[in-house]
Amino acid sequence: MNQSEYRELAKAANVFGRSVIEETIDVVRPAHPRIANKLQAIIEQGPIEKPEKHQGGKETDLFRVVLQQREFEAIVEVFGVLEVANVSSEGKTTSVAAHYADLLDLWSEVT
Repeated sequence: MNQSEYRELAKAANVFGRSVIEETIDVVRPAHPRIANKLQAIIEQGPIEKPEKHQGGKETDLFRVVLQQREFEAIVEVFGVLEVANVSSEGKTTSVAAHYADLLDLWSEVT
């Protein structure tokens, strides 16, 4: 795979970085252990092959996530609940709420 193909693949809605998937596993496991297990299996299968001259270690790994639509929706719902739960009592967005909103947006692109 060349750099151009890799960049194009990285733009796909269902391609996520290692850190996003790992955090999602931690967050969804209590409510949706089967989804967390599926995400863990995706990581264990290995990342998308990187171009020959690609710089970066595991932190730059990308994974194609294939789940059922309802599973993607469940992930989005979990992040939505967390976003709302972390808004301040004055109704202001906190950094934690903003972080969960960012993750919600990433996963929403697939749904």
